[in-house]
Amino acid sequence: MKHLVLTTTLIKAVDRTDPDNLKFEDTSFEVNLGTIVVANTTEIEIKMNLAEWFKNPNTWNLNELNTVLMPNFEAQKMMRENGETVFSLGVVN
Repeated sequence: MKHLVLTTTLIKAVDRTDPDNLKFEDTSFEVNLGTIVVANTTEIEIKMNLAEWFKNPNTWNLNELNTVLMPNFEAQKMMRENGETVFSLGVVN
């Protein structure tokens, strides 16, 4: 049996409010998909619910947050928090 954990690559948000004192914050996240039995031919389905990026735990109001994500430090942190509920384990064969 294997414990399946999905981890994003290291991603950092940068707060550029003070260009002489940049603030970096890790925005990668880990998703625990549980324990499964893995063999040489095992197929694992990982589901992604796109709606979760916009609603859980932070409601993403496109009237307010309709900006490019990368330069928006606070928005990047919100997306990291929302990403934790996006992925789930599907069928394992």
